[in-house]
Amino acid sequence: MRGLPKGNIICKLLFLCVCCVTGHERIGLPSDTLHVAEEKQNDAPGRRIYTINAQHLYGSGSGFEGSQHHRIERSADSKSHGTPKSVVAQLADDHHTTLIVHWAGEGSDVIIALAKNSSEEDRSDLYVSYDYGANFTDVNSMMTVSPGGAQAVINKYYTVNKLNTHYLFTDLHSQCVFMTDDSCKTFTRHCGLPFKPRSLSVHPHNAAYLLGLDEESALKQLYLSNDNGFTWVPVVSNVKAFYWDFPGSNDTSRIYVQEQQGWNDGQILSISLASFARSASSESRRAPPKMDVLLTHVVDFQINGDYIFATRSVNLLGSPSRGPTMQLWISHKGESFFRAEFPNEHNVTDFYVADASEGQLMVCVSHNESLTNLYISDVDSYKFSLSLERVVYFNPKKSANNNWI
Repeated sequence: MRGLPKGNIICKLLFLCVCCVTGHERIGLPSDTLHVAEEKQNDAPGRRIYTINAQHLYGSGSGFEGSQHHRIERSADSKSHGTPKSVVAQLADDHHTTLIVHWAGEGSDVIIALAKNSSEEDRSDLYVSYDYGANFTDVNSMMTVSPGGAQAVINKYYTVNKLNTHYLFTDLHSQCVFMTDDSCKTFTRHCGLPFKPRSLSVHPHNAAYLLGLDEESALKQLYLSNDNGFTWVPVVSNVKAFYWDFPGSNDTSRIYVQEQQGWNDGQILSISLASFARSASSESRRAPPKMDVLLTHVVDFQINGDYIFATRSVNLLGSPSRGPTMQLWISHKGESFFRAEFPNEHNVTDFYVADASEGQLMVCVSHNESLTNLYISDVDSYKFSLSLERVVYFNPKKSANNNWI
């Protein structure tokens, strides 16, 4: 492994919210009619990953080499438990155009930085610092697609919510995954996956359990591995999106999936994996999974907090408005769905769940491109009342910026 010289390149990162972590991650195709605010927790290792593009920092056609920024030390008000407000990744003479950087989180001095280009076949470099960015080592040569074979081209990596020494790395071109449980000191290689691992999800509490969605296949097959990616078994096809069980659950035996046959012809499935997962040594598939249909005729679904939200497109008889309108349906922890009741007769184009905590829900309802109202539910009820008219709202379908109201 080659160490990196200091002084030529400094890539400056500002960690605005290093303690915050995505509470529940949706994997799959984008949602068109339903969006939710990002959940945040303060009791887990840092899981936020920052992507820095050299072109944005230094101009068109630039790599990271030759930059002359200065390293910033830990901020003066950083606490003794190691939560800094800013950190700098110092990388010298790197020619790549993109850095994907992650600090392992509270109580750790480990920083991971993946240097890559846009092409899936271009060489990548994976740098690791064990002293909070003072020194970096390139460990990419430790990952090969076969014993003594070519070096892997790492395209992406994944963190594990509660385990800040665990990372999962993917090589799309060779269809390989690499797992580490000791902050990149050693790696376990699994190649020959039955799909290109472009969209993976690691269980937040058990890194052995992985889900992978084959987005490039017409079948849109969802795969499961319960042995760190060594073996994979198909679960269900025609998948638009999926989630692990609700946040806070340690159970690895249930997932929620949107199976989609057409735009308004989807269904939400609750799938038990207990009788379905197979061990790494098993060659025979066990009994098919137990699937419960929670809701049909679904356009989109999201999970936020303890709630499942779903949209349906309907034509209401006797409605003064013309054309189809969207309905919002809500379930508490996978129980029966109920239709949300809003006090208006306007058509609805999409919903934005601004808050789903403390027994009350705040939802932005877009009636057209120029009219969005904010509604709040009764406590423990799905009846909503108007809270604020004509709110300013960034629609995720039309803006790359963060949502806000």
